[in-house]
Amino acid sequence: MLHISTPLIATQECQAAAILVKYHAHGRDRHDRLVMFEMAQIQQAIKKEEEVNKYTSYWSLFTTPGNRKRMCIVLAIGVFSQWR
Repeated sequence: MLHISTPLIATQECQAAAILVKYHAHGRDRHDRLVMFEMAQIQQAIKKEEEVNKYTSYWSLFTTPGNRKRMCIVLAIGVFSQWR
C-alpha cells in the first residue's frame, strides 16, 4: 500500500475505497479482493504519474518544431470552433 502522509490523502483514499466497495463489492467488504486490487492499481497509477511529472512540464510542448506546429493546430481549432 502507498504510504499516507496527510489527512487529506487519507480522506480521499477512504472515499475512493467506499465508492469501490459500493459498486464492486455490493457495499459489503472493504477487504474484497477486487476492491483491494483496484485500490492498488489506482495507487500505482498515481505513483507513476508523480514520477513522470518530475521530469516533464508544459515547456516540452514548445521545445521542438513539431510540437510547436501541433500546438498551433490545437489553438487554431479552439479559436475557430468558437467563431460565429
